[in-house]
Amino acid sequence: MENLASDYSKLMKFNNLKKEIEPLSANVEEMLVRLDEFYSLLKSVKTDNKQILESDMLSIIEFKSQFQTLCDRIDNLEKFVNVVNDNVNKLEISLDTAEQELGVTDYSLKGFLRKPIFNKARSSPTEEKDQKSNLNELGEFIRPEVFKTEDYFTSNTTGLKVDEKEDS
Repeated sequence: MENLASDYSKLMKFNNLKKEIEPLSANVEEMLVRLDEFYSLLKSVKTDNKQILESDMLSIIEFKSQFQTLCDRIDNLEKFVNVVNDNVNKLEISLDTAEQELGVTDYSLKGFLRKPIFNKARSSPTEEKDQKSNLNELGEFIRPEVFKTEDYFTSNTTGLKVDEKEDS
């Protein structure tokens, strides 16, 4: 009898097992649904990605030549900016030298006219030879070399000329 009672008690425990399995089964079903949704989303992304690659890669490949032209124009613009920067530096040095020669520290008209007259009388010939000068032996102003826009810009386009010499 005790065996029979223990077998019945075990059977009752199995009936409670169904209550424990149902929540697990529901969770598994929910996970399968989510996995199916994720698979559908992944498949959609993969299809879209393939479509984008096929359509956009052609336009990217077509843009390659235009991109190279754009890179060349940027390189030429950088060269041009460097030339302009060098010219501005030369002009600033020339201006500083001219101000020193004329003794200009006061930028008003009165100071501009008075200083050269008084400084010429005070300066000695040896000091003038040691200093840089914007004047040649005849006393004429030597203009610093400045770039010409025609050398860098074409007249029929808005872009910079491509410098063939430096590209090769």
